[in-house]
Amino acid sequence: MKGYEPCHNTEEVIAAYGYDSEADTENPTGSVFCSHGAGFYVGWDQVEDYMHTESREKAVEKEKQRNSYELPPVIDEEELKAIFERTYGPVKRERNVFSKRVQAPETVIRRSKKQVNEKEYLLVDGYNIIFAWEDLKELSEINIEAARMKLMDILSNYQGYKKQTLILVFDAYKVPGNVGEVQKYHNIHVVYTKEAETADQYIEKTVQEIGKKYHVTVATSDALEQMIILGQGAQRISAKGLLEEILTVNQEIRNEHLNRPQSASHYLFESLPEEMAELMDEVRLGRLEFDEIGKRHEEKTGAIDLTTGNEMRAIVVFALPLIAGNLFQQLYNLMDTMIVGKFIGADALAAVGSSYMTMNFLTSIIIGLCMGSGIVFSWFYGSRQREKLEQSMFQSFLFILAVTVMITSASLVFLDQLLYLLNIESSIFQMTRAYLFIIICGMGFVFLYNYFTAVLRSMGNSFTPLIFLVISSVINIVLDYIFVVPFQMGVSGAAYATVIAQAVSAAGIAVYTLWKIKEVSISKRMLKGERELFCMIVNQSLLTSVQQSIMNFGILMVQGLVNSFGVIVMAGFAAAVKIDSFAYMPVQDFGNAFSTYVAQNRGAGKMERIEKGKNSALKLIVGSCVAISTLVVLFAGPLMRLFIDASETQVIFEGVRYLRIVSPFYCLIGFLFLLYGLYRGIGKPQFSIVLTIISLGTRVLLAYVLSAIPAVGIVGIWWAIPIGWFLADAVGFLYYHFMKK
Repeated sequence: MKGYEPCHNTEEVIAAYGYDSEADTENPTGSVFCSHGAGFYVGWDQVEDYMHTESREKAVEKEKQRNSYELPPVIDEEELKAIFERTYGPVKRERNVFSKRVQAPETVIRRSKKQVNEKEYLLVDGYNIIFAWEDLKELSEINIEAARMKLMDILSNYQGYKKQTLILVFDAYKVPGNVGEVQKYHNIHVVYTKEAETADQYIEKTVQEIGKKYHVTVATSDALEQMIILGQGAQRISAKGLLEEILTVNQEIRNEHLNRPQSASHYLFESLPEEMAELMDEVRLGRLEFDEIGKRHEEKTGAIDLTTGNEMRAIVVFALPLIAGNLFQQLYNLMDTMIVGKFIGADALAAVGSSYMTMNFLTSIIIGLCMGSGIVFSWFYGSRQREKLEQSMFQSFLFILAVTVMITSASLVFLDQLLYLLNIESSIFQMTRAYLFIIICGMGFVFLYNYFTAVLRSMGNSFTPLIFLVISSVINIVLDYIFVVPFQMGVSGAAYATVIAQAVSAAGIAVYTLWKIKEVSISKRMLKGERELFCMIVNQSLLTSVQQSIMNFGILMVQGLVNSFGVIVMAGFAAAVKIDSFAYMPVQDFGNAFSTYVAQNRGAGKMERIEKGKNSALKLIVGSCVAISTLVVLFAGPLMRLFIDASETQVIFEGVRYLRIVSPFYCLIGFLFLLYGLYRGIGKPQFSIVLTIISLGTRVLLAYVLSAIPAVGIVGIWWAIPIGWFLADAVGFLYYHFMKK
């Protein structure tokens, strides 16, 4: 650069020649900048305020500064969450859609001199971009969720190349069960604001807090937002400008890939997990079709992906093992009843029947907790958040274990008081107490089996729990007969048979799950506690448990009323309820399967698929319930004689009367189970509680009112049941209809 170095006596030379730089129009000292297709002159002393590149002197000085001190810490995800909470507070409401904003001129604003840190941030107004880009706008008219996901994928790819911190902000959108939150989607942060709050407010707050320390750019074409951003020292890029930038980056990525030198030592299989590498090698050698890889994985883990494929098929395939498993469970419950009724007598049957209701109430608390936790597992599994999945499983296990210990202890201490509350007659009091004491001692096995069942089902594996339940059922049936008939252990023998069978199934499924499912194995990542996650687990689990408990508590209250009508009615009701539960059990399990289906698809953001699944499920419930109701009405008498000796005509009469009043309305309880599953899956277990209160509250109230009328009597209790179902269904479907709007 010789000949272009600075003059050592500049001022003397200028004075000697009388040179005036400002008057020299041929060689102006300033510069011309372009804006909106037109040029404008900028004086030499103002050029740095407008230029996009730094002067050599500034670059040297900046390098010195970089070497002389440590940069401020980079804002992380926790700070983003803190900004969100300081702006809006904890958010627990659904998201909502806001209108399209006013488009502003396509300009790029110069960088503020205040920003001194190299760290760059890009804040993107999600809906503004969606409605500004034609392809996303067209997609949003069909499925707004799909448009959001596509934008997130585009920005994730863009961030991977640019390496700046990218924050995508969406106005609250009305998705059932969704709440305002900050999420990590691959390598970008996604913020969902509170209902009735805009993305602008969050962006303004964030820019205000970090704009003075970092280089912040906001992607929006909102005119008002631009003015605010400028006032806080940030840059703005329009929606069109961002699209052009992304297209440019994509081309650069392509060029870099095409020009990248190939390494002779780098192979595809080296970067794959061992298992996947083996499968791919089989494909390469022609021993395996590529489409079979997914099937191989499903076969190994027993999992079913409920977020893809035909909706009806996915639900049915997942539900069938649940139905089969419950059939076996009901089978060994029936065996208890049949063996006790046939070989011990009506008094023993009444004792076991009363115990069955109490046992269901206590275990429903634990089962409800496991079911609620399973919904949380399904959300994280559907959204592919493995770390959250592992942490939620560990925290849930500890929480439900603690609750199980408390329930077991309290039940054993206050067992006598509970039996007095149920109006158990003195003639069967000791038998009932003996049976219940043993059953309660085995509550820990109920917890283990149902917890690990929830884990497996959340991942789409409903078959493995069936295997262990079948084993348990066979053991229970065999031991029932051995303990009651040859050993003559009475009702205690039936109880011991049940507990031993539960222990075997619990141990088996626990060992299998810990062996097969990596997410359940103890790791440092799993042990990391997050209060927010724990609160989510507790909330979902407790609400589901409350719903299950209320349902069984209502039945327990009805049982207490039935007991007041004497042993004959008690025995008839005990046998009829067994048949009743067995008959509508398939639709109950279908509702539980639908809950997992909804939860996985909610986690994956596929709300439209949930709606399609609901419509298919309704058709299946109607068809199956009509067939089952017809069979029960026609064969009520023979079904009762399976449990009761033919000589007990009064007991059989009461059971048949119950079945012929209740069974024609199985469709109603099928709809109710479907609604329970739907609201649990979308994160609204509290509304399942509302439906349960309506159903059971109506049943209990009408049962006590109608049975007190001499002309109605016991029949009033039976008619109260379908009336409660109908009212709950009506409220559930109406709420869902208005919620979608």
